[in-house]
Amino acid sequence: MMVLAAEKVRQKLLKADFTDDVMFGMAMARFRFCKRFLQAVLPKYNFDHIELIPQK
Repeated sequence: MMVLAAEKVRQKLLKADFTDDVMFGMAMARFRFCKRFLQAVLPKYNFDHIELIPQK
């Protein structure tokens, strides 16, 4: 039964992309990725301090 649930989660993650809420949250939870993303979107700003707060 546990294997079946794990496989369902695995299949869902394989279909997810960056626009998926869960996938975006997981990506933004990584400091280096979050900083690079913010710098690419907002190049005029210098992100010296980023506080990562988990999505509620």
